Amino acid sequence: MTLQISPFRRKFGTGVLGALGATLLFSAAKSSGAQPIAILVLIILAGLALFACLRFYRATAGKLHLFEDRLETDTGQLVAALDQIITVDRASFSVFRPSMGFYLKLSEPMPRGWSPGLWWRLGRRIGVGGATNPGEGKAMADMLKILTGPEREQFLSGRAAQ
Repeated sequence: MTLQISPFRRKFGTGVLGALGATLLFSAAKSSGAQPIAILVLIILAGLALFACLRFYRATAGKLHLFEDRLETDTGQLVAALDQIITVDRASFSVFRPSMGFYLKLSEPMPRGWSPGLWWRLGRRIGVGGATNPGEGKAMADMLKILTGPEREQFLSGRAAQ
C-alpha cells in the first residue's frame, strides 16, 4: 500500500509557503521607517518560510510504502517496523495526529525524522499525514490496525490463500 500527496496539494502548499515568504520580504523592503530589528525579524521569518517552502516541495515528492513488516519511504528510510507499533490512532481529537492523517505510538524510541506534509517522528511518536489524501490515509491506518492487531495472522493467511 502506498500513501502519497496529490500534485494539487503539493502545488498549493508550496504556493502558500512561497507567497508567505515573498510577502514577508516585500514587507521588509517597504518598511523603511521601521526599527532595524523589526526589518531583520521580517527578513529572518521570510527566510524560514522560503526554507519551509523548499523543504515541503522536496518532501512531498516522496511516498510512504506499507509492507507486511514495515512502513518506509520510497528512498528506503525506515519510518517504523510493524512489530514496534503499539497504537494506531485516527481519533478526531488526538493531540498529536496530523491533519487528515493518523498517529502511531511505538514501543521503542527511534531517531527524529521529518518529511513535511507526509510524516514526522519524535522518539516513540509518529505522525503520518498533513497534506495527504484523507481517504488514502484512512485506508493505510486501517491496514496498519489489521497488521499490528490480533487479526494479523488471519489476514495474512487469507491473503496467501488467494
